[in-house]
Amino acid sequence: MSKNEKLQEIMEKKYNPRDLAKQQHDALKQHILDTLDTIKNLIAVGDYETVIRECTFQSPSGDYTGIDSTVIDFGYDGTNMDIYEVLNHLAFLQNYSNGKTEIDATYSEYNVYLNTEEL
Repeated sequence: MSKNEKLQEIMEKKYNPRDLAKQQHDALKQHILDTLDTIKNLIAVGDYETVIRECTFQSPSGDYTGIDSTVIDFGYDGTNMDIYEVLNHLAFLQNYSNGKTEIDATYSEYNVYLNTEEL
């Protein structure tokens, strides 16, 4: 089982919500670190083309009239996730597993769980 398959399996489990959120948090965090290590190692040996081809995706400009940005892909299930999306998801999982937030009918993967006031 590959690292991504293990992460995807954990993300799809349906029992004991807070413990599951902790497992998902830990697996997603490790996936992020592994992705960054892969990019670091490829850059260290000068394999820039592989970084661009396998580790990035084109993110549309916010208003769809500007220039797309090339960003690191932290996706784990075949969908693309940029750093903001994956950190937002990680923050939610951490807060939920620690009892700091609840899942309710208004939950969306696009809800913001990061405190960005200081950014």
